[in-house]
Amino acid sequence: MTEPFPHYSEMKVRWRDIDVLGHVNNAVYFTYFETARVEYMERAFPRRDFDLHLVSASCEFLLPLHRGDVARVGVRVPWVGRTSFAFAYEICLADDPDRLVARGTSVQVVFDRGGGGKRTIKPDWLAAVAQVEGRPPPKPPQTRRDPHGA
Repeated sequence: MTEPFPHYSEMKVRWRDIDVLGHVNNAVYFTYFETARVEYMERAFPRRDFDLHLVSASCEFLLPLHRGDVARVGVRVPWVGRTSFAFAYEICLADDPDRLVARGTSVQVVFDRGGGGKRTIKPDWLAAVAQVEGRPPPKPPQTRRDPHGA
């Protein structure tokens, strides 16, 4: 890992994760990100009254994973806008944390379950994320305009 993350999830690479070339299929990395993201959200919001809609996801593949490896996925919130926020991910081997396997990002929009539209991120939401992160979440970088309402 390049730096500590506030949340980690570990996943053993399963037979079903492997493609014909003998390593984890590229699409499975997004499942690993999703699993870590869900665990982060369950930790921050045990009783959630909103939904998240994924609007973008990316992954940079650095090294292959193989059956039997244990992937350690770090996840953090690098920025929060008005109605959307990002997650940053890094995957390394659990038994070799200096061996970075992949890194990625995703952007989510917060939706209101009842009304069905975008929801402004509320102070209690920010406080819950700050609790997990150990710091208040930053605003989107100046060079990146949040297209979802920051």
